[in-house]
Amino acid sequence: MADKSFGVKDINLIGASGTPEIESPNNLNIKAVNVAISTDMSVGGELTVTDTFLKPQAVGLGTTTATGRDAGISTATGTIIYIPAVGMQVYAGDGGWKTISGTADGGGAFSATGGTKTPVGSYTVHTFLSTGPFEITAGSRDVDVLVVGGGGGGGWSHGGGGGAGGFRTHAFTAVVGDITVQVGGGADGGVSNPPSQGVTGTPSYFGTGSEQVTIESAGGGGGGSYNGTGSGNNGGSGGGGGGGSPGAGGAGNTPSTPTSQGNPGGDSPGGTAHGSGGGGAGGAGENATGGGPGSGPGGGGGNGNPNDFRTGSSVIYAGGGGGGTWGTVSPRAGGTGGGGVGAVENGTGGDATDNTGGGGGGGGAGSPSRGGNGGSGIVVVRYLT
Repeated sequence: MADKSFGVKDINLIGASGTPEIESPNNLNIKAVNVAISTDMSVGGELTVTDTFLKPQAVGLGTTTATGRDAGISTATGTIIYIPAVGMQVYAGDGGWKTISGTADGGGAFSATGGTKTPVGSYTVHTFLSTGPFEITAGSRDVDVLVVGGGGGGGWSHGGGGGAGGFRTHAFTAVVGDITVQVGGGADGGVSNPPSQGVTGTPSYFGTGSEQVTIESAGGGGGGSYNGTGSGNNGGSGGGGGGGSPGAGGAGNTPSTPTSQGNPGGDSPGGTAHGSGGGGAGGAGENATGGGPGSGPGGGGGNGNPNDFRTGSSVIYAGGGGGGTWGTVSPRAGGTGGGGVGAVENGTGGDATDNTGGGGGGGGAGSPSRGGNGGSGIVVVRYLT
C-alpha cells in the first residue's frame, strides 16, 4: 500500500506559476484539529455544516427546537434560527426572540384568544382565572399548559385542613380549533350547624374528550372534622383528618393518571384533639400531635409546587390547609402555595388564596367555629411569540 503521508509540515506554493490545484478523482477529506484560511476563500459549490449550508443563491439555517434554542444557541443580538412549528426567529437583545410572521411550517402565523393575554419575555401567555374558551384561529404552535384544580374546604371543629387542588402541566401542539377551559372553584369549609366536614373542590380542565387534548386536575379533598366525620376526603390532594376519634387523611393524587397531581392529607390518631394538615402538590399534610387542649398543635399543610408559566418567575400553587387546634397553641400554617391557616379554639380557619388552588384551614375546637374556604384554581397557557 502506498504511503499516504506527505512527510512534510508545509506545502509552499509561493512563486508557482498559474493557479495550483489539488485534484482528486473522488472525495477529498481534510482531517485536522483546525483548518485555518488566512485570506478570502471562494467556494464554487455548496458548503454544508450539518444541516446548515451556504451556497451561491441561498443560506440554510437548519432547524432547532425551543429546548435547543434556549440550551445551546448563541444569544448575540441578530442571531437567526428556525423552529418549524414556530417559524423564523431573530434575537433582539433585551426584547428577546421575535418571530417573523408567516414562516411557521404549514401553519403560517399563529393566532389565539382567550383568558387574559399578555407578553412575558419570549412567550405569549393566556391566563384563565375563570371558565372560558381558548380559541386558536390560525396556525399551529407548541403550547405549555398549567392546570390547577380548586382547593378543598377545611373541616369545622378540630378540623383537618382542606387538600389542595390537583396540579398538572402538559405540552402539546395546538392547531386551529376551540378548546374548553374550566377553572375549578374553591370549596366551602365545614360549619357547626349542622356539624360538617369541608367540601371537596371543583376540578379544573383544559379540553374535553372530543377536543385536541384533555388535561384535568381534580379538586382538593375536604378536611375532616370532630369525631363522626373525622376522615378527610380524597382529591387532587387529600383533606386532613379531623381530631377526636381517629381521623385518617384523605388520599391524594386521585385519580393518579395520566400524571401525578398531589399528595395525601395528614392523620389525626385516636385521642388527638387536633386536626391534621391537608395535602399539597409538593408534599403530604402533617399529622396532628398531642392530646388534650394546649398539648400540641394541629398538623401543618403540605407545601405546593412552583411554576413559571404565568409570569416568567416562580409562583407556588396548590398548598394544603393547616389543621385546627384545641386550646390557644400557635395556629398551624397552611402550605406554601395559598393554603389557609388552621384556627385556634373557637376560631375560623383561614381561607385559601384564590387562583392558587390552596386548601382552606381547619376550624378550631369548640363552637361556633368553621373551616376556611378553599381557593379557586387556575389555568395558564403559554407559547413562543
